[in-house]
Amino acid sequence: MLISDTLIYITNSNSNSVSIISDKSQKVVKTIKNVGNDPAGIAFSPDGRKAFVANFLDNNVAVIDTKSNTVIQKIDGFSGPVYISIGSVLQEDHRYRTLAFVTNFNDSSVGVIDVINHQLLEHKKIPVAPNPNGSALSPDGSTLYVACSNENSDRLPGFVSVVDTSINMESNRITAGVFPILVDTNGTRTYTTLNLQSSVAFITSSQNVININQGIGNDPIGVRFNPAVENELYVGYGTTSKNPNISKPAIAIIKAQTVVDGFDLTAGRPEDIAFTKDGKRAYIPNSIRNSVYVIDTVKRTELRTIPVGKFPRGVAVLSPTYCP
Repeated sequence: MLISDTLIYITNSNSNSVSIISDKSQKVVKTIKNVGNDPAGIAFSPDGRKAFVANFLDNNVAVIDTKSNTVIQKIDGFSGPVYISIGSVLQEDHRYRTLAFVTNFNDSSVGVIDVINHQLLEHKKIPVAPNPNGSALSPDGSTLYVACSNENSDRLPGFVSVVDTSINMESNRITAGVFPILVDTNGTRTYTTLNLQSSVAFITSSQNVININQGIGNDPIGVRFNPAVENELYVGYGTTSKNPNISKPAIAIIKAQTVVDGFDLTAGRPEDIAFTKDGKRAYIPNSIRNSVYVIDTVKRTELRTIPVGKFPRGVAVLSPTYCP
């Protein structure tokens, strides 16, 4: 049966659950409980039939059947899994495989899951820079970018590890700035938020770094390309605070290496960002207000917030393009 509604899946880290929001009704239509302890990143298989959720404190990845919206399996063998990137990857044997790349914050590695059989490929564990957080796979699947915050992250610069997915090895380690946290790429341009530096690092196709400071407030986390507008990047920053030096929550819109626009958000802390397929709306977990921002990207304004579970963190959009 073809699903006619776009659904937004939100991980609730302190509720150990996933909230499902209808794009049509702008309401939570289901909550999947007991997903795991401290769920963070979430990503869908290419056919949309499965969702994979990183459970940080359980050291596993939960597999959700999106037809029944139940947890059907938990894959063990991780070490503080945080975020997940999924795509079709050409391997050494010249065959394409659909793989899920899972960042392991605690042992500075990336675990690899075969998405078809839900199996952790033990021999494929990829060492990367210290304390990996977010990751992003290039559109052709050839390169994985991993934002790594580094030990003593308030003093030492972090890195972006560049992984050649054909051999599952780190091919380059780029010094990026203080506390890289999330990352996105469109294949030619890559950006990572520098959370403790109040800036965004723009990594060029030649893997040089240009820091974008002007127009970026405190505590940037989420970073995501709008799929409907070429090279348009959304960055969420700011947090609710009594300190007047801390910027209020807002969105900055970047093209190339310049903030070209932006708008304020209501109180809270914006986390990850996900867009509907047509790019007309964005959904952003608001962790400290237990809600989700809904953004009208055409008018560039906040439409509303939707209550979800406790400390929402990860987000992924399931488009109505498949028949389970």
